[in-house]
Amino acid sequence: MKRSKTAVLMMISFLAMALLTSCGKKEIKLEPPTIKNEDIETGENTEPEIKDDKAEDESVKTEVPLLVKTNRIEGEDYTGDDDKEHPYAYVMYTEYVISDKMKEAYPELSRTLTKKNKDFEEDALNVLSEFDGYAKEAHKDGALYESFCMETKTEVVRADDRLFSSLDDSYDYAGGVHPNTAFNSLNIDVKTGKELTLNQVVNIGNADLCDLILDNLWPVFIDKDDDFEFTEEDYESMRDIIDGELKDGAVKFTLDDKTLKCYFSPYEIQSYAVGPIRADLSLSEHKDLIKDEYICDGKDDHFEITYKEEAVRKIKEDELSKYGSSQGEDDEEYGKQYYIDNPDWDIYYLKDGIFDEMTKSPLTFKKVSEDKSDWLDEEAWAYKHGIELPVSLFSEGYGDGTYYYRADNRADEGIFCLTVSYDETDDEIATFDLTDFLDTPTGNEFTTPYIRYAKAYDDVLYIEIGHSTYAEDQPYTSFIIAVDLFSGDLLWRSDMQVANGNNFIVGEDTIICGYGFTAEPDYIYVLSRKSGAVLDKIKVNSSPDYFIPEDDSLYVLCYNTAYEFNVTE
Repeated sequence: MKRSKTAVLMMISFLAMALLTSCGKKEIKLEPPTIKNEDIETGENTEPEIKDDKAEDESVKTEVPLLVKTNRIEGEDYTGDDDKEHPYAYVMYTEYVISDKMKEAYPELSRTLTKKNKDFEEDALNVLSEFDGYAKEAHKDGALYESFCMETKTEVVRADDRLFSSLDDSYDYAGGVHPNTAFNSLNIDVKTGKELTLNQVVNIGNADLCDLILDNLWPVFIDKDDDFEFTEEDYESMRDIIDGELKDGAVKFTLDDKTLKCYFSPYEIQSYAVGPIRADLSLSEHKDLIKDEYICDGKDDHFEITYKEEAVRKIKEDELSKYGSSQGEDDEEYGKQYYIDNPDWDIYYLKDGIFDEMTKSPLTFKKVSEDKSDWLDEEAWAYKHGIELPVSLFSEGYGDGTYYYRADNRADEGIFCLTVSYDETDDEIATFDLTDFLDTPTGNEFTTPYIRYAKAYDDVLYIEIGHSTYAEDQPYTSFIIAVDLFSGDLLWRSDMQVANGNNFIVGEDTIICGYGFTAEPDYIYVLSRKSGAVLDKIKVNSSPDYFIPEDDSLYVLCYNTAYEFNVTE
């Protein structure tokens, strides 16, 4: 699929965001990198050491539990007005070098950080490829005044046997009116290796948490004692954005023994002029804010962190050509690329040669309980029952132990795809391009679709596509497709309006999903896993958002009701 220049620039921004990712103990040594922006802006040649890309990396042998390296990669050089050589583009990114002792002591954390290293490097190479190409174009036009660049600096805020919490501060310049800055965070449960969202760390629901963040907002670069006021309209606008990010698990945060800090990059919730915005929530003022398992109790085992700025690694043009928009679609190293053709919208689709004898659901639903309210706070319900909510594909990826799923939900830019990798190694299997599912007969003016959830079972990938809006405005929505994981063949597409929840459940013979909205009927649906045909539907009070199997029960969380069912076959 050919991308427009606008779409590619937006992809750069998305990749840049992907690169952004201490309980007060003195053992944690913070020695942040010393690269200075003024060196870049003045065009001074700092002449960093050039490292051969095949040279042995001695730092890997470090005895320090965790070494935080800032790596720098560069493309080709050009001769500047100062008659010195400068790279057309460079990227600085983080790498976590983990000692053998740490791998033994914290295996799950080490596994997650290792996976992150691979993501950071690949994203950095993608950004460098794009920046290098645009810088060369600008150079031809006489408009390249300094190297295009992206710098990411990481500070580990906390590192103990309960929580790993770090903050990435990113700066990028690609020839625009001004450079951009952004924050990202990485918070990991050290015991399980699971990446944590803010909702999973705090004790309160989204509504209360949103209020607390708003009450403590202040611009990072403005002294807190200065008079800087947001209007009531500003707060309402920010409330809507923050509430949406909380639901999507997208709020960036760090946690140490004294403060929970939430970070918002420029443009994220306010105009660029305001700058970055942060909310500092004091744990002494909000004693019950954090879950017990993530509170420092003075007995935690802290591990030492050191920092190192790495020498430059030059990337040859033939290697760089594998990345960015120039990456070959058949490049086996990065998985296969499948473009999924969408059949006629008005016809339920089943691939020729597939025959399904199942016409009736083999499952029986017996309602055990029905807890109805005006509105169900799913996070609070999950905390009360000690259950984790499934992760959707709105803003982050997730793994199921076998596969890892990542969605690129930029339908407005014509980018709509799902990538599946092996969860253990992160080796990519394939990327499935779903852009053919964007052009509905009724258009998408107010109904931008999302890849909401995906699950692979028995070499078949099941993908939910839809959005939450009125069926009257967009009837061609909220369906599941089945694709052969290793050939890219479309096996079936279900009826419309059967699945717009945050997840679904795949069983041996069936798929349990659900659909509903304000003016639409609300049902749990049972589909045939082989053909996608509707086998049964169960009426519920409101739209089903989550399906959670737990022991012998199936919990279904709807907009205003929490159900418990006993499901038998």
